Amino acid sequence: MSDNMNDKNENLDKTVVRAPADGYTLLFTTSSTHAISPHLMPRLAYKADKDFSPIAHTADAASVLLVTPSLPVKSVQELIAYARSHPDKLSYGTPNSTSLVASETFKYITGTQITGVPYKSSPQALTDVMGNQIQMYVADLGSAWGTLKTERVRTLAVTAAKGSQLLPNVPAIGKTLPGFDITSWNGIFGPAGMPKAIAERINSELQLILKDKAVQEQLAQVGFEVWPTATPDEFALYVKEQLAKWGQLVKQAGIEAQ
Repeated sequence: MSDNMNDKNENLDKTVVRAPADGYTLLFTTSSTHAISPHLMPRLAYKADKDFSPIAHTADAASVLLVTPSLPVKSVQELIAYARSHPDKLSYGTPNSTSLVASETFKYITGTQITGVPYKSSPQALTDVMGNQIQMYVADLGSAWGTLKTERVRTLAVTAAKGSQLLPNVPAIGKTLPGFDITSWNGIFGPAGMPKAIAERINSELQLILKDKAVQEQLAQVGFEVWPTATPDEFALYVKEQLAKWGQLVKQAGIEAQ
């Protein structure tokens, strides 16, 4: 887990949790803080399911499975076969919790032995997969977007079962491994106890903003696909489901809490 994530988790407690629930202090965050970290870092300074008021799910951000170009594989099926025939010879980079869980889930489902290498940042992991210091990396589209169109990496698949509208010609891992479905998401929260009227007003304004084609295009350039929820209650239910889902993934893959 990166030091930046630890700092971010601490800042949530200081700047959002303790703020008045009047709509003037909002948190734009990801599934890392509200669905994954609670299972990987049990001593967090905040309670993801109690200290915040869910307001709106804004966008999804699929990740991509990348391999170094020198690796003799061109599909997920070929990667699995290669990894099985070369146990402990491949390594993957993991600069964040989403990448960690996705990579370990891949290993668990395929029964492969691939060594995890922790990184402090996504650019560093991306540089090393290009240079063959690591052979595999599940990267978020935002950090990898500019590299995908080059020959410095080979893109095998996206992690979301539904695929990605931003990469329509790239298959989902789930086509080879049924049930594989890992998608990062973004959303807006307020402090716990926010009046329903305020949460609904903010949500409705966000709905209008996210319908703007120019906004959608700008978000797409950093790997986000707009996916708003209709109401704060709908988002609250989604967050609850995601917290349970990621907990199951962490447990299934045998990832130890830190």
